[in-house]
Amino acid sequence: MAPAAFGQPGPVSSLAPGTSAISGVLVDARSKQPISGCRVGLVEIQVRIPRNALAITDADGRYVFDGIAGGEYAVTTMCESYLPSVCYRGPGTEPPRCDTISVVTDQRKTNIDLTLTQGAKARGRVVDSQGRPFSGATVRLGMPVSDTPPVMHRPTETNRDGSFEMSNLAAGEWRLEVELPAAAGSPRPPTVFFPGVLAESEAGSIELVAGETLDNIVVVAPRMSDNRLTVRVVTAEQNLTHLDVSFVRAEPLSSRRVTVDAGGAGTIEGVAPGRYFLTARGWRDDRVWTAADVVEFAGDAQEVLLYLQPAARLSGRIVSDKGPAPSMEGARVGATWTHHGVAINPLAYDEAPVAPDGTFRLDGLFASCQLQLIGFDPAFEILSISQGRADVTAAGVALTADTEANVVVVVRRR
Repeated sequence: MAPAAFGQPGPVSSLAPGTSAISGVLVDARSKQPISGCRVGLVEIQVRIPRNALAITDADGRYVFDGIAGGEYAVTTMCESYLPSVCYRGPGTEPPRCDTISVVTDQRKTNIDLTLTQGAKARGRVVDSQGRPFSGATVRLGMPVSDTPPVMHRPTETNRDGSFEMSNLAAGEWRLEVELPAAAGSPRPPTVFFPGVLAESEAGSIELVAGETLDNIVVVAPRMSDNRLTVRVVTAEQNLTHLDVSFVRAEPLSSRRVTVDAGGAGTIEGVAPGRYFLTARGWRDDRVWTAADVVEFAGDAQEVLLYLQPAARLSGRIVSDKGPAPSMEGARVGATWTHHGVAINPLAYDEAPVAPDGTFRLDGLFASCQLQLIGFDPAFEILSISQGRADVTAAGVALTADTEANVVVVVRRR
């Protein structure tokens, strides 16, 4: 007898045929009423290639997998308006543990009953401070506020009138997050938390109840479109062949270049309040000039002056704590700008090759930097970094304009 399932015509199974069966009833967790038309999946586990079958519950909520081989199985369920379940729990089993169903030849288990919890719905609008709708904004549930287990939910987008609807949500108290669309030429806005704040510590929450709809949620996005940050690069050096200005937000990480005019001025619009990092590099012949600043942007219009100075340089040597140093073939040293010991943009770094004798040199640097080894022998790791008599492994290498710092990087076998 081939494996079969109620309400599902045609081949629905890749399970090996046999003389056993698994069946039960699917019910609503609150009403205890049977649920029809739901998909129940049976997956054979503890095999090299998992095999599965599909059943659809009938009008009485019943499902059956008949004519299956003895083995160990897991059960999954999927039903419209209910939270999906990938876990079967027998009587007395508490979360997060799941149970499997074992059958032997000729065994028929008829009491594998399953329960599903109805999902909650959330409806609302995203508007600006003037009440105008935000279309194309992404709305999602964030982290739970209380003891609600984290659950992945599908985000949605707001319509032309700023409205949104999310369904099949887990009950509980949740943060609500909104990603606003970026205006042309503006940096990507940070996450907005319900009811309309940028700091998660100031965020409110929404309370969802299984099977019910929470209506009239309104997220008022803070005003950002009129905010502008102007950067002016000041230098006594004339005839720079190239000027590169960058604008970085460390959390969440966002980086972009700032277009500057012939006078070294550039404006970034649509800037959200927060902390930003600005850098500038200028080149002329073989000389590099740099500037960097940390900006606490409060909103409206703000101007920052970046004073170019001759760049700092860094030279060093890589040595082993014991025995000969590893091969330096293909190895490079990367330097990442840090603020209070934390890398501002770990994805962006200056780098230079390491010579066969372990020496290296980096130019065009500014402020403090954290060093990393790139393309290095993976059997080794950094043990310490010394600058003079100071251990700067954690704090980073301190740099001063128009001077050269010297470091020793000690590596060891992992």
